[in-house]
Amino acid sequence: MSEGYERGRAYVRENKDDLVHILRHGSNVDVRAYAYAVLKRYGSKRDFEEVRRELDRVEEVEL
Repeated sequence: MSEGYERGRAYVRENKDDLVHILRHGSNVDVRAYAYAVLKRYGSKRDFEEVRRELDRVEEVEL
């Protein structure tokens, strides 16, 4: 893997909670899209599925 990819993976590991917070509560669509893209590109499949489940739970509560 490239050094840039490894830095991206490390970023997700260290900041996953912040990225999830942005996805859940962010008011800026562009920033939320960047958070989603970072998780999708550099997070593991498990990370991404955990985030997806969390967002599904939030959606159920808000409906």
